[in-house]
Amino acid sequence: MNAGFFTEAGEKAGLGHLARCSSLADGLVEEGIRVMFHVDADDGSQVSVGHPATFVNWQTPSALTHCVSGRWDIAIVDSYRADEPTIGTIANNSEKTAFFDDDNRLPYPKGFLINGSPGAHGVGYPKSAAVCNLLGAQYQVLRKEFWGATPVEVAPRVVNTLITFGGSGLDERVAQYVDVISHRFPDIHHHVVSPDSRVTTGSNVSVYGRLSAAEMIGLMNRCDLAVSGGGQTLAELAVLGIPVVCVGVAENQ
Repeated sequence: MNAGFFTEAGEKAGLGHLARCSSLADGLVEEGIRVMFHVDADDGSQVSVGHPATFVNWQTPSALTHCVSGRWDIAIVDSYRADEPTIGTIANNSEKTAFFDDDNRLPYPKGFLINGSPGAHGVGYPKSAAVCNLLGAQYQVLRKEFWGATPVEVAPRVVNTLITFGGSGLDERVAQYVDVISHRFPDIHHHVVSPDSRVTTGSNVSVYGRLSAAEMIGLMNRCDLAVSGGGQTLAELAVLGIPVVCVGVAENQ
């Protein structure tokens, strides 16, 4: 059995779509399913996927024809850009199709619609015999390092904080938050995960670039409180039971 992923990543698209798909792919591989990614990298970069991948703007007609030519047993689409005809072409060339959707963006063809947000039932997805809606936190996709993770004991006082808003080009905002928080709470050590950030280290600030899932879970376990965006990292912090101040950094959050 094979599964094809259609998603996007880069400076504009961020890394959330790719991370979500990669996490699902880990689970499919565990079940013996072969996976292939088609990634539209908006800045031309070839980001790390962790699975076999091609980097192509799969929404152009010629590229899409090539990407669906082998017919997929399962196709998974996670995109804010793909239009209805593109989605339809993928669905018509797959035995089963699943769509990640955060905000009821499109009417989807026959398949599975997935929104793992705790508030997914309030988005207003239409009920349809053709589309099976998988909504709510029980459908949140986690990186395999967080499967079966043991919750931490909540600390009686905050000694270390984690500050992270994902990899969506929020350098200036991260720098502003860190500047305010580090000065307001000088006795707390602040661990900032911000790729290519303008944040600088200080006496109570440590800055990290892109961390692997294993490195991230290790850092999370060292922190007593997190300031986080509302994407996948929020779900991972919830699994570990770490208190979070959540900041919405995208419309779908």
